[in-house]
Amino acid sequence: MKKLVFLFFILILFNVSAIAEKYVGTIVSAKNEKFKTIGSITEKDGYFFKNAKFFNSNAKYIIEEKAKFKTNPFKIFEISIIDKRNGRKEIVLQQGKKYILKYQKEKGSKTKTKIIDDDVVIMHGSVLMMYIINNLDKIVSMTNPLKLKMIVPLRQTFYNFELTTEKSGIVYDQDCFVFKLEASSWIVKALTKPSCFYVTKSLPHKIIKYSGSTLITDENEDQVNGEMKIEYE
Repeated sequence: MKKLVFLFFILILFNVSAIAEKYVGTIVSAKNEKFKTIGSITEKDGYFFKNAKFFNSNAKYIIEEKAKFKTNPFKIFEISIIDKRNGRKEIVLQQGKKYILKYQKEKGSKTKTKIIDDDVVIMHGSVLMMYIINNLDKIVSMTNPLKLKMIVPLRQTFYNFELTTEKSGIVYDQDCFVFKLEASSWIVKALTKPSCFYVTKSLPHKIIKYSGSTLITDENEDQVNGEMKIEYE
């Protein structure tokens, strides 16, 4: 279940007000393996575009991630995740009042396709951080967990998750809001670990640290867990 549920977890790492921004993320796994991600967020005609690449410790290009979305009102239009090592593909495509979910385990294998209803709270890890930053005041002031439906192309469905505001903390000498995301179902919660997001309180709000599952998989095809430090150009 662990490797199936967390395929969608990976961060959106940028300043919400930026028209174009580049970042570098250093990832250290729970097994002390090191990875790197570089990416950019650009805005054009009201749409935001995310492009990110992930590399292993030998600087080999292993994962490509792309996303297209709006922030006001928040809406996902397309997400694409491609594993360069084995050809695994995950696609989320908004079409009319529906979402098309596609998943291919490896190059040459059959593509699974599922159509689900659109929903204003449908979310994906590729754009989750932008959603948090864009709704920061609302999320910080809420007294109950924020309920989200997280799309999982691999499972051809979505899971119910809850986002809560934790006690603030100092991260890299900066005062940060801390948000925790975990499954609503006790069964899924027992099989997975929560993800935590650290967002600077000072303006412009940025995510500078993330801990939890990533898009990177190991030799057993399990999702790599670890911590990511983010630096901006």
